[in-house]
Amino acid sequence: MDWAKRIGILALVLITIIFLATMLIIGTGNLILGDEQLFMALNPDHPTPFDEFFKFFSTWGPGKFGLGIYLYLGFALTLLFLSLKYSTLQPMRFMLLLIIVSFIVGYLGIYLSLNFIIGRDRPFMNPVLLSNANYLFTDPAEIFYGASFPSGHATTGFIFATPFVLLFKKYWIRLSAIIYGILMGYARIYLGGHFPLDVLVGSLVGILSVWVCYIIFKKYVVPRVPWFQYIEPEKMIEESDKYEEELEDKL
Repeated sequence: MDWAKRIGILALVLITIIFLATMLIIGTGNLILGDEQLFMALNPDHPTPFDEFFKFFSTWGPGKFGLGIYLYLGFALTLLFLSLKYSTLQPMRFMLLLIIVSFIVGYLGIYLSLNFIIGRDRPFMNPVLLSNANYLFTDPAEIFYGASFPSGHATTGFIFATPFVLLFKKYWIRLSAIIYGILMGYARIYLGGHFPLDVLVGSLVGILSVWVCYIIFKKYVVPRVPWFQYIEPEKMIEESDKYEEELEDKL
């Protein structure tokens, strides 16, 4: 594990501890009360100049009610299918399968189980918060489906973002992926769909699902399955550029 990944894990642990400690302090020792107070602080008065941005971001994001989840998975499955036919796409199999399997484990497995078992009400179902918070619904189904914990948008947002952090070396790609995941999580608080704790746990479920699948794939699957060739995306891009240069020289 390189130093960047170690720092990333340490930062994730520290952020989680600070986040939970903040909620405990705000709620004077009561985590749920602190979560509600933090929600009130992060949920702004509407309208604001960012309303349409976060509504669009949430609607097209990979959450339970977001259209993006079908687009992202459809795109990943299409590329995976095409990689069987076109050798130039073969190195992408690792990342594509990592996303798909992490989605099955993290979203269909862990997220839906927690969502069903815990069944926490959404913020707008709390009579006290209902009169003091602001809500911008992106899908009518959210009104009828009350389960809030954890956040599906945060879970799947980080399932799609984390592979870019793990597999790409350029910092602007990693940073863009992290910002995408954070914005997806905050959008749910901004719109009034989730509490901060929902978003935090959803983010952790997404990140850890990808991380565990990544370790298992790289250590146990790749060495034993030739079809499951692993080449880092940046190396794939470099090889593609080199191939094009050689082709131009021949022509």
